[in-house]
Amino acid sequence: MFSVIIITKNEASHIGRCLESVSWADEIIVLDSGSTDTTVAICREYTDKVYETDWPGFGIQKQRALDKATGGWVLSIDADEIVTPELRTEIGQAIKLSGYNGFQIPRLSSYCGREIRHGGWWPDYVLRLFRRNAGHFTDSAVHEQVIVQGQTGRLSTPLLHEAFINLDEVLHKVNSYSSLGAKMLSQRGIRSSLCKAIFKALWTFVRTYWLKAAFLDGQQGLMLSISNAEGTYYKYVKLLELQNRQAAPIMSLISVIVTTYNWADALSLCLESLYSQNDMDFEIIIADDGSTLINREKAQTYCLKSPVSIKYIHHEDQGFRAATIRNKAVAQSKGDYLLFIDGDCILRPDFIARHRQLAGAGHFIPGNRILLSPAFTQEVLAQPISLHLKSLPYFIFLRLQNKINRISAFFHLPLGPLRNLQPQKWQKAMTCNLAVWKDDFVQVNGFDELFEGWGFEDSDLVIRLIHAGIKRKEGRFAVSVLHLWHHQNDKSKQDLNYQLLMERLAQPDFICASKGVSQYLE
Repeated sequence: MFSVIIITKNEASHIGRCLESVSWADEIIVLDSGSTDTTVAICREYTDKVYETDWPGFGIQKQRALDKATGGWVLSIDADEIVTPELRTEIGQAIKLSGYNGFQIPRLSSYCGREIRHGGWWPDYVLRLFRRNAGHFTDSAVHEQVIVQGQTGRLSTPLLHEAFINLDEVLHKVNSYSSLGAKMLSQRGIRSSLCKAIFKALWTFVRTYWLKAAFLDGQQGLMLSISNAEGTYYKYVKLLELQNRQAAPIMSLISVIVTTYNWADALSLCLESLYSQNDMDFEIIIADDGSTLINREKAQTYCLKSPVSIKYIHHEDQGFRAATIRNKAVAQSKGDYLLFIDGDCILRPDFIARHRQLAGAGHFIPGNRILLSPAFTQEVLAQPISLHLKSLPYFIFLRLQNKINRISAFFHLPLGPLRNLQPQKWQKAMTCNLAVWKDDFVQVNGFDELFEGWGFEDSDLVIRLIHAGIKRKEGRFAVSVLHLWHHQNDKSKQDLNYQLLMERLAQPDFICASKGVSQYLE
């Protein structure tokens, strides 16, 4: 008895030709993993042995199909492969030979309508024909293999493989196989970096197109070389992403600390942008540094619309005491990760999600800002304008009119290791856009309340984080805020605060704030 085994998922465009080409077999086993098209219905037209199950990966799935076969010999083929009459004849002759427990078959693959005979694609020998009691599949998630006990031979007639019918299928498989490949590399303990991903991709192109002569296959040879390189690049980039997730402490809730003072209209726009975030796994804590009763009541009205947990922390107005109110807010937070912004800042919908993506163990993340002009700020407040929902062309038009000071901050660049080039830079890290792990914040005792009056309390926090071994990871070209223009704060204590900051900078063993968050923690 001769068995054919096939695994499927959404293969309606291929499976009919595949099954027709093996309809002569004594037994056809189809194992489907949740097709949502007509795959299963087509399969039932050719065999009554169609089974449906979950998806554990290619190797395990093919072993499951093999376990259901009853024939003495088994042919394992994919839904996009075709057995020609000539190959059927050679298979019949081969299994009569004594001494062989398996056979490799050359596979001739087509790419977007053209058979590919170079670039390492031909002859692509695959072990697919074997005695059932002598073979088993590896449990690899992708690029599984048949392990056969005993001697194996080779056939000469090719198995036809419709690898990629069109570019949509190319892109789909590049995405799917790169994800599976990244998981396999991760399980093997292989590490990645952005430079490694780029180098591997370039080498894949050179090897495929030039060294293995894919250029002889014309336009499709070039397309194949590019897609191979793209698949390699994404595999190693996805591996890098897996590394970063594994390296980062587990983060569930983000606590967004919003500092405000007597500007309820600006706060309303800030909160509106927070309410529109793509990632809603965060809480909001308003840190009110002494707003009047009228402004406070107005602001608290805006809080009623919040789709996430929100708290309002207020203390009496005794001058600029942002360090104090932020410490009090942190003491009331429940998140693992702190994200400080000002109440006059507007956030794009992916702001929280991108901060979460950037977060890494032992790092703080300073973002940057885009400043609005005074006149445009009044225009935004008067209408009001939902800036957080505007597209890039809108902001380009604003820049041309000098209504904002830059456009570059809107671009998202995958800087990879370049974000870690200045681990001890403290300049231009401001609490209008600053993220830090709560444990690291508590370790340095938060903001130092000795900094009263405007200036440098955020720089002092960053310097002490660096002294404690917490490194800077640059948030530019990833997380930016739109900052409404306002009159400058009272800077009468700026010089004193700067002098204190320079003293801290010269003391690398100074880590804990003299008067910090610990006084508010239970």
